[in-house]
Amino acid sequence: MKKSLLLASLLSISLLVALGQTDKPETPKSETPKAETGKKFNTAEAATLIGKNATLVGKVSGVKQTDTVTHINFDKPFPNQTFTAVLFAKNSGSFTNLDKLIGKTVEISGKVEDYKGKPQIVLQTKNQLTVVEKTAEKSADKKEADEKSKTEK
Repeated sequence: MKKSLLLASLLSISLLVALGQTDKPETPKSETPKAETGKKFNTAEAATLIGKNATLVGKVSGVKQTDTVTHINFDKPFPNQTFTAVLFAKNSGSFTNLDKLIGKTVEISGKVEDYKGKPQIVLQTKNQLTVVEKTAEKSADKKEADEKSKTEK
């Protein structure tokens, strides 16, 4: 009789433990808030996107490089820039000729963060930066070359 009672108690406890484990709610996975997928935002809107993943489009106003960090400023020169893309030295190997971005329109993708009251995205891979438009001068040169090649045909 004692064995039956002990066995019944063990089965009851096992059943309660099993039920308790299946009834526990799942812990929510931490997700980075996302902006609308595929939508591109002007760099002037960056401050409204803090904490979200976004693609920002803007004109590079300046590039400042040091041994440890590179700042790519947008729309207005530092300290009045509306947005900054930041590249730390440990990730800078695949980025070259960044100073040639000045005056070009580029897209920057990543998580928008606040740094001392200014929005920024930290660049970790080269595919986060895409040149959208060359400088106006180069575009005019290309247009002129295209027209010349048409007249030569």
